[in-house]
Amino acid sequence: MNRAQSDEQPIWHTAVMPALLLCLVKFAGVTLLTDQDISVGDRFVATTSGSSSTAIEGAFAYLTALILIIIMAPRVRLITEGLKSNWLLLSLPLLAAVSSVWSVDPFDSLRKSIWLLLSTCFAIWMIECLSMERQMQLLIVTGFFCALLSVVAIVVWPQVGLDRLHEDAWQGVFTSKNHLGRIFLFLLLPGLHYPLSARGARWIKWPYVVLMLSMIAMSRSRTAWLLTAVYLVFVVSIGPVMRTARRDRNLSLISVGLLLCLVSVIALANLDSVLGAVGGDSTLNGRTVLWPALIRSVNKKPLLGYGYQAFWAPGSGEATNAMIRIYTTMRFFASYAHSGYLAVLLDNGWLGMGLVALIAIRGMRDGLARMLSAQDKSESWYLGIILLSVLYNIDEVTFMLPSYLPWVMFLLASASLHGMSKQATNVTFEPVTNCA
Repeated sequence: MNRAQSDEQPIWHTAVMPALLLCLVKFAGVTLLTDQDISVGDRFVATTSGSSSTAIEGAFAYLTALILIIIMAPRVRLITEGLKSNWLLLSLPLLAAVSSVWSVDPFDSLRKSIWLLLSTCFAIWMIECLSMERQMQLLIVTGFFCALLSVVAIVVWPQVGLDRLHEDAWQGVFTSKNHLGRIFLFLLLPGLHYPLSARGARWIKWPYVVLMLSMIAMSRSRTAWLLTAVYLVFVVSIGPVMRTARRDRNLSLISVGLLLCLVSVIALANLDSVLGAVGGDSTLNGRTVLWPALIRSVNKKPLLGYGYQAFWAPGSGEATNAMIRIYTTMRFFASYAHSGYLAVLLDNGWLGMGLVALIAIRGMRDGLARMLSAQDKSESWYLGIILLSVLYNIDEVTFMLPSYLPWVMFLLASASLHGMSKQATNVTFEPVTNCA
């Protein structure tokens, strides 16, 4: 994997910055054209309000795709080489496209698989054309901009900016409070790991971290709260490891790992108390009741699933059966799996889940190896992205979502760590010029 050389100027000094920001805002899921559908009783669903709104959303999506293609076109060769080096990443959009053959909604599966491929190419483009510092800067600018838009929506347009189903929790320019909490937690990561040696870091890093933490707090998303605490423990824990001499890091990493395992065991033994402290319960707000009904659907098509992003498509008989089973048990109309692992199993079966697991395991392996040899502790943010993704998908969904920022970050982290691992084994790569 080719690596971009260090850049002298911050990303916001480049001409391509506005276009990149527009694309990442779309990938973050920003919208002012949705409102919650209270009539169906689904706490997590948002529906578009009117055909004109749908048309605007569609135009925004096509504009984003066009911008991405224009930005990436000059670097097609580099992106192609990057995809060859990361065939695991490429296998997912290919599987998604092929699944349109047996999909409940073939056209939608094919259309969304193209977005999945575009997202994968964009992650590779970021690796090839932006240094790690610039990648962080780009995401930090996105975080500032999304927070600004959300606060404006909450103040000026509260019927959209506040989640009326959850006592006016903040949802900002997103479709729900959980969506807001999830996006700002992932956008918190570059701020936490942004090197203090970088230009202007003292004016950017800590104000940004405080802003992201504030947005997460106001979302009232229990999952975001809990995983923010877990991630802060991770950041604090890796500090001593990275400050240790490289020859002693194995012992330090093992010690920290054992300590975290002990804390995890204690937390699991007192799960009701831990979840109760953030307003949750041992059923994860009903998710553990919902999941068995969906597992029955998985078992009917275990290998390949029902087609990429197609299980919940209108007219899906199995989805209707699952919704009836769930409603009978919970009096709740489900509209998605509330678990990234289950979502992948439903759409692409154990084949898709196996590929996602391989990417995550490879990333964790490469990330831990990098921690043992790296001099720059900010590189640990790639490992952090993978760790957060693995945890977040237990009761939320980010895996294999088309044109979704947390998924792009997951691909970015996995491919970056894989490239670093190859460099560590003395593979020679051609330096590339800055693309931005």
